[in-house]
This record gives sequence, structure tokens and C-alpha cells, in this order.
Amino acid sequence: MKSIGEWTNIVKNISKEYNISVNNEDIAVGILFASKAMMQLLINPFSGALIDRIGYDIPLCIGLGVIFLSTTVFAFGHSYGILFLARSLQGVGSAFADTSGLGRLNIRCIKDFYDRIFLSYDC
Repeated sequence: MKSIGEWTNIVKNISKEYNISVNNEDIAVGILFASKAMMQLLINPFSGALIDRIGYDIPLCIGLGVIFLSTTVFAFGHSYGILFLARSLQGVGSAFADTSGLGRLNIRCIKDFYDRIFLSYDC
């Protein structure tokens, strides 16, 4: 993060309070990685409710589009703020894509499971 000029005194002040050495960039990189998971956890309940109302296809496409755009922004980002924003958007897109994909998979597997049960008992 020093190479893009984003290892500032704010991070140094926070780390002095907790007696953490600032010789490396572990804190900044950890916060950057955690931002995706936190956004995904925050958005998942809302994406699930939306998916229940409108189906699986549209949110899946929206999620994959957001992931594509945020990955492109992340690849060309030059500041920590842009990288943080792009990584957080990946969490939003992942919330939609993962919830839609798992929902479709669940419906497919349950249908196959019941088909096997009824065919095996000749109902």
C-alpha cells in the first residue's frame, strides 16, 4: 500500500493505540479483504428477499455484472479508497450471484431428489 501512497498517519495512529507494528501492510490489506465479506453479509438478507420476489435469473445476471465491473475497477485502481470501493462492490455482486446460484441449485437438487424417490417406489 505504500507504493500507492495510502499508508498514512491515520493507520499509524490506530496501530499505536493497539501496540501493533506498522512495518508491514497487514492491517490495510486485511481491512481490504474483509470489506468484501462484510458487504456480502450486510446485503445477503436483502438480496434473498429480492430474489424471492423476482426470481433467480435477473439477480444472477446483475450480480455477475457487478462482479465483472468491480474486478475491472480493482485491477486498475491507483488508490486505497478505489481498491476498497471496488472490493466492497465485489461483496455486493457476490451477494446477488451466490444467493441466486445457490437458490437455483437448491431447487434443481430437490426436484431431482423427489424424482428419484417417486421413481424408486413406482408412485
